[in-house]
Amino acid sequence: MKKNEVNKKVLLELLFIILSIIFVVPILFHGYIFGDDIQFHFDRIYEISQNIKHFNLFPQFYSYSFGKIGYLLNSFYPWMTLLPFSILLNIIPNPLVAFCFGVAFYIFIGLNLTYLVFKKVPITKGQAFFTALIYMFSGYLSVNLYRRFALGEFLGMIFLPLAFYGLYAILFGNEKDWPYLAWGMSLIILSHLLTAYILSIVFCIILLFTFYQLDNKKEKIIEIGKSILLCIASTLIFIIPFLVQELGQKFLQPDPYPLQSGANDLFNSIVISLSNTPGLNDMQHIQCGVVVIGTLIVGVFFWKYFNKLERVSYVSAIFIYVCCNCAGLWQALNNTPLTLIQFPNRLLSLVTLFSSIVGGKILFIIFKKFNGKFKKLLPILGIIIVVAPWIDQVNKQLDFEKVAAAGHQMLTYQNDKFTDYGGYHFENYTPADAMQSLSFATCHQVEVDGNVIQLSQNEVISKPNCLEFKVTAKKDNLVKLPVLYYLNLHGYQGNKKLNLMKSSDGLVSVKAKMSDKPIFIEYIPSFIECLGIIISISTWLISMMVWIRNKKIKESEKNGKAKE
Repeated sequence: MKKNEVNKKVLLELLFIILSIIFVVPILFHGYIFGDDIQFHFDRIYEISQNIKHFNLFPQFYSYSFGKIGYLLNSFYPWMTLLPFSILLNIIPNPLVAFCFGVAFYIFIGLNLTYLVFKKVPITKGQAFFTALIYMFSGYLSVNLYRRFALGEFLGMIFLPLAFYGLYAILFGNEKDWPYLAWGMSLIILSHLLTAYILSIVFCIILLFTFYQLDNKKEKIIEIGKSILLCIASTLIFIIPFLVQELGQKFLQPDPYPLQSGANDLFNSIVISLSNTPGLNDMQHIQCGVVVIGTLIVGVFFWKYFNKLERVSYVSAIFIYVCCNCAGLWQALNNTPLTLIQFPNRLLSLVTLFSSIVGGKILFIIFKKFNGKFKKLLPILGIIIVVAPWIDQVNKQLDFEKVAAAGHQMLTYQNDKFTDYGGYHFENYTPADAMQSLSFATCHQVEVDGNVIQLSQNEVISKPNCLEFKVTAKKDNLVKLPVLYYLNLHGYQGNKKLNLMKSSDGLVSVKAKMSDKPIFIEYIPSFIECLGIIISISTWLISMMVWIRNKKIKESEKNGKAKE
């Protein structure tokens, strides 16, 4: 590689680092962040960090947070992409600063991934840069973090371009890049299931409309099949525990909402976005932001400059945006499988991605017309055009939160403890039989042969994937513990294994075998879950090594031809 190219790559990475820092500066400046799901997600980070501190790298059974009731959250909500946040929380003493470093890390990853994949489609490096910039500093991505604290959806959006490029490469470009589809979908599954669900539906629709015009259909089907198999193998670490629990007992649908509750009037939606105040109120204020909507409005004047990909992206963005803001359409779709997505505005992630492709082209066209001594300053001007409205938006959101969140829980430089059990959304992943027993469990009451005993905090001890209860019970006493019953839980007292049972109200019951020893309830992965862990980790390692090897071979061949 030529020295000039190396210097350009180094400068680009430095610019991405600066942009990543800019993304979290508003949080650090204000000194707080609040969101609808802040307690839920931050305590997930905290739980994983405590397990890492105790050398447990497969945390499932929540014993340090979420009320210490053995909530098996990580079997239902993907957790692997939270590892960087949890590692940083163990390294950096201040929780707010640690969280900001984690966000900056993912913004840096997102900028690189988006730039990388769009360089591979028929657009220039300059357009790929502006596309990455618009996407990562978009209104909806920021609302997910700064207003909703929807960390799973935020992380899912980081990997969205990777999955889309993978499908594009198989259908219209370089079939050898089929692993990008598998990697993108795998990382989304390991971040946010609903985003993966939405994307799967969208990909099926794309295949339905494009398959008839494709060449080499058989080869493309094979590449898609390989991607699906690689994706499954990569995510077994989560999929198997999820299926084990879901198939083992009944769970209710998490947070069911009428679909139309997340839709807005189209005109009001445009006004909210152009006023640059998305996310300041209810779910209907969750919008794309001024840059994305501005792109859709002015894009019609640049239509003649767009290639096929950009035209399809432009039309798709407008179509999806209109659908998102059509309450009647979503009301008609109630009681269908689409109700799982909860809010139609989740589709704004797709609007954002497609609009970013178009916006990158518009900025590139405008700046291409400028030549002369100010040419090198144009990228800086482009950054200002995109980032300045973003800064205005997030500052409005944080200032709004200071008023709206009065009396609510926030993550600040001083506060890293949450106490409101309502923020944990226990109802989402609690077994249906145990829903009536949540108050009993969260109060840490124990029932010994029908007598209720209140345990103190010192009598409930947290350990990785395990809770220890200092219970006063005699041999053969039936003890009902404040622990939700899930599969793969085991009970111990001293060196003796207890016969663990499910009580009539969905909690864990055991028969004491001695009177002077505490009772332990521990989650132990089954053989099939351990096998899934091994397969997933091995799949990631092998696929990455093969990809790196192939890349080196390709570069070597390219350099050899250049010398000839």
